[in-house]
Amino acid sequence: KDVPAWTVGNDKVWDQALSELFGYHLAPVRVQARPNKHRKLNDHKRRLTTRNLPHGYLVQVELPGMAASDLKISVEEEYLMLRGPQNMEHTYPLPDGVDKNAVKACLVHGVLKVLVPKIPPREVKVTSTGVDGGKNSYLIRVNVPGFGPEDLSVEVDSFVVRLKGNKEERKIEREFTIPKESDPESLQVSVRDGVLEMVLREKVVEPVEIPVKGDLPDTSEEDANTPGVLHLSFDIPGCAPQDVHVQVEGTQLSLSAERRLHKGDGNNKDTY
Repeated sequence: KDVPAWTVGNDKVWDQALSELFGYHLAPVRVQARPNKHRKLNDHKRRLTTRNLPHGYLVQVELPGMAASDLKISVEEEYLMLRGPQNMEHTYPLPDGVDKNAVKACLVHGVLKVLVPKIPPREVKVTSTGVDGGKNSYLIRVNVPGFGPEDLSVEVDSFVVRLKGNKEERKIEREFTIPKESDPESLQVSVRDGVLEMVLREKVVEPVEIPVKGDLPDTSEEDANTPGVLHLSFDIPGCAPQDVHVQVEGTQLSLSAERRLHKGDGNNKDTY
């Protein structure tokens, strides 16, 4: 999704774009910025582009003139934090079901790209040995008379747990929403005497620092799993939609972009 250029006081555009990407209303975005008198070209603009890939979310922000050493990116609780020089700060919430410990970031040609991987649904083995999550844990009990461990399957997908059972002519199918304060990766399942128990540990929240590298996150796998889609990406920071022209002739695709540079009393053009 291509979003109009961000300007100070126009942070609602960011909120709307990320809401459409993640599928729910986001908390207000906090933006703090001080003008830098040494940067004259598009100092107040930051273009945001988002993509919902099969295996993750890709967020791109134009930051011309900045180096990787200028930026600090971290995951704090349920938020992705972007900090930079001149008190620049962007904060927005992450969706459920993402791997916060596997976030990747890179800065190439003035474009910051952050890849937030999704956690795929996984099967949880059902045992008969009992489970114990310790003091800070959550317990869910379900009556499943007549079913043994071999008759049941449990799948966890973000904060949703799906239980299915099949034995002869008897079937069971249930879905549970687990607490947001729990850790879905810690789910243990056991069934004894016709009672199924699911135990989850309380989530431990620790800040995660995301290093900013100079190479691109590999999205080839995500693009390869999108049938019939060819994705082309061009870095043209500083250009607005009206400055870019795309033309297709047969099997030939051509792109041209032109931006105006305001220097002194004259207008100069920069052409791609």
